Amino acid sequence: MTKSFKEVSDEKNILCPECNATLILKAGDIKIHHFAHDNCKCTYEYGEGETEEHIRGKLEMYQHLQKLYPNSQVELEQKV
Repeated sequence: MTKSFKEVSDEKNILCPECNATLILKAGDIKIHHFAHDNCKCTYEYGEGETEEHIRGKLEMYQHLQKLYPNSQVELEQKV
């Protein structure tokens, strides 16, 4: 059985690639769902210098969410 993003986040198994601090899933009703640091002030410049593995992971997450929620608007973060 595959774990959900929420389950993995609750287990504190998602880490920042820059500072190695724990990331948590923010999945409320107001803001777009995203991951954020859990009690850390990281200086990582988000969206810059992402590895190919990270970019592939975002694409896989995007595709998974599209299949899971076909009637929802799922967006892939893009560099501006």
